[in-house]
Amino acid sequence: MAFKEIYQAFSDNRDINTTIFKKEFTDSPPHMQELNSLIKDTNRAVNKELVEQHLHLFKLGLIGESNVAYELKNSMLPMVCLHDIQLEHEGYTAQFDFIVVTHSVIFIIETKKLFGDIEVNKEGNFIRKIKNKIWKSSQKRRNV
Repeated sequence: MAFKEIYQAFSDNRDINTTIFKKEFTDSPPHMQELNSLIKDTNRAVNKELVEQHLHLFKLGLIGESNVAYELKNSMLPMVCLHDIQLEHEGYTAQFDFIVVTHSVIFIIETKKLFGDIEVNKEGNFIRKIKNKIWKSSQKRRNV
């Protein structure tokens, strides 16, 4: 979908008074279907353990996107929402989880399913604290 189409989706509807999804969220996207078919594949060249790991991580990410889609749909704000949009320009591509267009601003929303506590240090870096089984801080990871 080109930016022109995204802009037109909203500018053609200046009388919008609620949330409209032009591209709906789906809980069974093509990538998940492909991973599920790879698990069922009898080809020995397929690393099923790796495929299952990717499928598990993909499902976790999808849960986060599902939560955001639910909140956007039920926000009762005048906006147009697009989900899972891929833009291409001069050979470069970018994928966006959500593009939200209002009368005055465009939001790009990237969702992440994180665990642990997030700490922001004096330099503005985000540090994720991951706790062990007995909930003592056991590991810190710097997120950029």
